Amino acid sequence: YIAKQNHKNIAILHSVNTYYESIYESCVEQLEAQGAKLGSKYAIDPKFSDFRSLILKLKNENVDAVIALLQESGEMNSFLKQSRELDLDVQIYAADITFDEVILKKPELANDVILFRYISTANQEFAKRYSERFKVPSNLGIGEAYDNVFIIKEAIEKCGDKTEQIRECLHKINYKGVSGIVTFDKNGIINSDRKVTELQTVKDGKFVPLNL
Repeated sequence: YIAKQNHKNIAILHSVNTYYESIYESCVEQLEAQGAKLGSKYAIDPKFSDFRSLILKLKNENVDAVIALLQESGEMNSFLKQSRELDLDVQIYAADITFDEVILKKPELANDVILFRYISTANQEFAKRYSERFKVPSNLGIGEAYDNVFIIKEAIEKCGDKTEQIRECLHKINYKGVSGIVTFDKNGIINSDRKVTELQTVKDGKFVPLNL
């Protein structure tokens, strides 16, 4: 999506930790392969909070987009807040920021940010039962974790309880659970018939699907 927006100078910020560095490396590889025009890249140390000098530098570099792969409940909300204060008028892209405690309380900080969001694949009946029992919503991974227990149970019952038996059995399983129909490829990667990610944006303080 980003590579198709005809940006002329894309800056990338990423937090220095294993999770965000892996996203950063994959992002750069994909964007370069699609001919996106990447500019400056900045590694942000953990708990860094004063982005003002960096934001002024971005403005001087005439960037027209910023990919901010920054730690939730820390660097991310600080960057967004200070970007508003210093009128950094560019398109900002982000990873999933929907668990950022500050942004959840003040979602208007992220207005017009375009983000890559993981979404729960649990069906509505399961989500309703889960929230009624535990008094919290069924978030990402809950339905999948529930299904995993029964997938392993089925593999043991069909093929045996040895590690190799379970591994071989998983390649043949076609399991219909609360997160959809689950199968495994030859490398053990899960295939699901349901969408697990989507692009979203923030409009008037609300997370909404991006109209493509």
